[in-house]
Amino acid sequence: MSTVELRKVEKRYGSVAAVHSLDLAIEPGEFVTLLGPSGCGKSTTLRMVAGFVQPNAGTIEIGGKDVTGIPPHRREVGLVFQNYALFPHMSVYKNVEFGLKMRGVDPSERRSRVEEALGLVKLGDYSERMPAQLSGGQQQRVALARALVIRPNVLLLDEPFGALDKQLRDHMRIELRDLQRKLNISTMFVTHDQDEALSMSDRIVVMSEGTVCQVGGPNAIYEKPNSRFVADFMGRSNLFEARQVDESNDARTLDAEGLLLNADKTQELNGGNAIVMVRPEKIELLESETNRDGSVTVGGKIMSSVYLGSTVQYEVKVEDGPTVLVVRQNVEDGSISAQPGSPVFLSIPHNAVYIIPQ
Repeated sequence: MSTVELRKVEKRYGSVAAVHSLDLAIEPGEFVTLLGPSGCGKSTTLRMVAGFVQPNAGTIEIGGKDVTGIPPHRREVGLVFQNYALFPHMSVYKNVEFGLKMRGVDPSERRSRVEEALGLVKLGDYSERMPAQLSGGQQQRVALARALVIRPNVLLLDEPFGALDKQLRDHMRIELRDLQRKLNISTMFVTHDQDEALSMSDRIVVMSEGTVCQVGGPNAIYEKPNSRFVADFMGRSNLFEARQVDESNDARTLDAEGLLLNADKTQELNGGNAIVMVRPEKIELLESETNRDGSVTVGGKIMSSVYLGSTVQYEVKVEDGPTVLVVRQNVEDGSISAQPGSPVFLSIPHNAVYIIPQ
């Protein structure tokens, strides 16, 4: 039985449809991320599961129970917001205890459960502090403890790391994922950050304009997007309009806006035309032409380079072809003069060429 199940759920605001006929099931212990640009319907979906927003159509089940018309405090869900929403006049202890008091839990049990929750988020020594005396990461842990202390059936997280700096955000997402696995609690996570979605999720639900575009594991979403939108949204991509110009026993030769590419023949090509994707990190930057099995090597000129610390990003204008984005790990010995204006060669292996389904 699924922990959360949405069937044909819709939400409209007047004539504007925020969520279109959404079907989604979250399995016990699964970490599912709703990912998409602002206004795509991901937070609205999460708030419908929480009970703060009522759908215009469809049903929502939690733990096999229809909760579509049930108020939030009776849904047994834990919710963590981006802005923490802590009570500033209450101590850490009282913030975490609040949900238990509202549910009428006996005081002696409240104490043991609050101490357990604070221990889970490593704040056992901070119970008497006020929120203003905590760092952003510590406040986020308090919000998480408050959500977990009621022992919910499902944990709902609405961009919980948005207010944190990058280093703390990276640290917190590792901590959260470890804790989620330890508790084996079904989790719905909302973000517009692709790195968060890829690093944390069992499955990713990519949304656009209130519609689910693709559902799958991180590897499938990144490596095999089912549309141009998903390919473009999930990280940096080279996307080309292409047509088949030749075919062999095991490969197709495609003309991608003047750049000839070899693609694995197992990929379907409808009508001879396609949109093809080549991820920039899968292209090799060379100082001389090299022939490799299944690869295409073409000459070009570097138009720009951007230093990003662990990587360097290049734009290379291919001779008689398009401009190609290349990402290179910053582990080189400097033997290639990869500066704007420098001539270079690109090696593009056939297994880096992905034909997007039409």
